[in-house]
Amino acid sequence: MENPYLTPASAAEPSGPPPDSPEHIRRTHLNHEASVRSIGNLCYLAAIVWGIWLLNTVLLVPNMLFLQQQHDGLVAISGMVFTILVGVILPVAMVALLIFGGRGLRKLTPWGRVVGIVIAVIGLAAIPIGTILSIYALYLLLSKKGKMVFSPAYKEVMAATPEVKYRTSMVVWVVLGLFILLLLFAWFAPSMSRSG
Repeated sequence: MENPYLTPASAAEPSGPPPDSPEHIRRTHLNHEASVRSIGNLCYLAAIVWGIWLLNTVLLVPNMLFLQQQHDGLVAISGMVFTILVGVILPVAMVALLIFGGRGLRKLTPWGRVVGIVIAVIGLAAIPIGTILSIYALYLLLSKKGKMVFSPAYKEVMAATPEVKYRTSMVVWVVLGLFILLLLFAWFAPSMSRSG
């Protein structure tokens, strides 16, 4: 006699790809992969902010140098060195590091992971928002899934599953747009208030 409480054989079989298949591995790591790529995008955005700082400094350097010439020798020289270090060399180095790191993170290269960790450690000093983002970035890069996403084995998984794509939600695009508008407002508001 057949047991009426048993599930049919077809229902008992697991649905979806087997756990060791490339598709299952990719779908398991897809959110992590997308988050790492988003950190790469944030690196590009931070490079733009550092570039704006560099542009500001370059535009203000003649005025700074003129003001520093009015001081005595050692004070003027130390002021010029400080201006060049903090206003020019530091932003140039940060822009280069952020673009390099952002590219590596977007392409999920092993060297990109190393550069991303360096950027995140530096970003811990940017209290409070930079610290929070850096802690999150370190989690993404140092976690077990993070190691997998940057591995050569995962590259093979990606090559075997080109049809698996991450779809960014509309909410993320709206938040990103508002963030960019806020940055632009913070940049242009002081100059508009001075001219008005």
